[in-house]
Amino acid sequence: SLIHLSSRCVLLREIAVRDCAFITQNAIAFTISHSPGLKSIAVNEIGFPSVDYVFKESFLHGKVLSDLDLSSSFVSDELLNSIVEACLPLNKLILARCHGFTFAGLLLLSSKYHSLSLISVEGVNFLTDQNINELSKFFSKLTSINLGFCSKLTNSTFFTLTRNCPLLNEINMERTNLGEEEFPTKFVVNPQVKFLNLAQNGKLSNESIKRFVAICPSL
Repeated sequence: SLIHLSSRCVLLREIAVRDCAFITQNAIAFTISHSPGLKSIAVNEIGFPSVDYVFKESFLHGKVLSDLDLSSSFVSDELLNSIVEACLPLNKLILARCHGFTFAGLLLLSSKYHSLSLISVEGVNFLTDQNINELSKFFSKLTSINLGFCSKLTNSTFFTLTRNCPLLNEINMERTNLGEEEFPTKFVVNPQVKFLNLAQNGKLSNESIKRFVAICPSL
């Protein structure tokens, strides 16, 4: 059905395939290859354990593909590398609750796509404060980041993001480990940040909230 749709709709610009258990990477590859105007594709719960030649080549046809959402899917480093090699005009990347890839794969992709304005790695539990510190070097144009349910992230990640990402407007650190560390005596004020989601962080104190507001006075 997806192949039929993309074959007939030559002006297709956006497609979202949610909770469709019988969709495979072959259909996704066909859709990308035969939809030259496709700007956005969102799928979930699809397995990409390996990347064959056809699937890898399909990304080379994604000349205008800027938004990619692979939520809750098995995503290998091989797939991330294919996205890197394709040189897409990537602007938004959502890997929320994905598994199968490593920090090395994510770092490689981030180092390639400095143009990312939104990234979601919600529920990617291996991420640490040091990981975010390395990734943030490539987030100069980032305006929104979702780190919710990344349980190893602490105050250090918050300070890193507000210091290294000058365009950042929105930070989601729901159910992380905020409040675990002491606050530094010096910090960088970031007036760009307008929205914070700090829900379900049981270690946050009144003093923590005051400090976050001082760092982000434009909330």
